Amino acid sequence: MKKTFKYLVQNRHATWLELFFDLVFVSSIGIVTHQLAHTHHNHIDPKQIWMFPLQFLSIWWIWTLHTLFANRFDTDSRYHRISSLVIMFLMITMTAFLGSDLFENYGLFIGFYAVIQILIAGLYINSTKALNNSKKYAFKCGLIIIIGTIITGIS
Repeated sequence: MKKTFKYLVQNRHATWLELFFDLVFVSSIGIVTHQLAHTHHNHIDPKQIWMFPLQFLSIWWIWTLHTLFANRFDTDSRYHRISSLVIMFLMITMTAFLGSDLFENYGLFIGFYAVIQILIAGLYINSTKALNNSKKYAFKCGLIIIIGTIITGIS
């Protein structure tokens, strides 16, 4: 017996904005990996080893949440495009705080991270207006992102 699956948007392709969005994250990850590759006399400092996943995971988590939103709930609305541009700008600014001096600028880094997460949660919650079947799921996603952001902010 053959099962068929219905997708929210059929034959969806990445928009130019999403491709540019991905480039912003590629540059951020490049900065983080450059910090890991920087050695002193062919030795990696232990601080570099444990700071890499901390920085990488924060960047990856933002990208993942936005990409999941775009793939599942994107309506290509003006609100989504403007929010994506603001998130890109904030990511570029947040990237300035990455690297070996992260702890000196930890408050600013967490501030930018929290604002980006709140914007993404707003995308999820705002998308409930245009959805029929997935309203509860989108709202729960947005709420969970807000709760996670509060926990991160407490750090």
